[in-house]
Amino acid sequence: MEESFWRSLLLSVWDLWEKAFAFFYQIQEIQPGGLFRLNAHHYRGPGLELQDGTQIRPGDLLGELHLSNRSALKLQLKYSSRVKATIAIKKGLGGDLAYLAALVAAGQNTPSVKAYYAITLFHQGMRSLGFEVREFGNPVLQWLYMVGQQLLLAVYHPSGIYRFRQGHQELTSKFIWISRAKLLHDYLPDPSQPPAGNS
Repeated sequence: MEESFWRSLLLSVWDLWEKAFAFFYQIQEIQPGGLFRLNAHHYRGPGLELQDGTQIRPGDLLGELHLSNRSALKLQLKYSSRVKATIAIKKGLGGDLAYLAALVAAGQNTPSVKAYYAITLFHQGMRSLGFEVREFGNPVLQWLYMVGQQLLLAVYHPSGIYRFRQGHQELTSKFIWISRAKLLHDYLPDPSQPPAGNS
């Protein structure tokens, strides 16, 4: 009972912090009830080239993706199996990316954004969604992100801090990237294909 009280208190406090953070940095849902949230800002890091040849330079406009921890928690609680929950979350993220691609193609989401990125512990499963994974250039910054995100995992996951004792303390934070061009290529319907059900 005491652990449940403190965990609920932590969740409430963190929810308030996330709302304030989202307001200050203008982070918005990609679609109502979705798992990904998004804000845009200008890149200030070193130049880099993504796998599809997209060049990222200082000053370029990027979209930063943020996971909605509360929405992810609801999905975890919905399924008794961790495997089923993971599949549902992955499906939800893919749906958000498809929705984002449709917005971008229609010019309803900052068309000058060159690429989208996030910093996450769960980078292993993101390659199948079209992302490429990159290491931090700064190991100190990577460690700070890793500690913060592991604490979030402990707070939001139903098993709390016990999750760490199953090996999750070895998770490390990494960048995931997808260019605007690849997002549109991977998630927009192929106009050359006939609609489902047509012969």
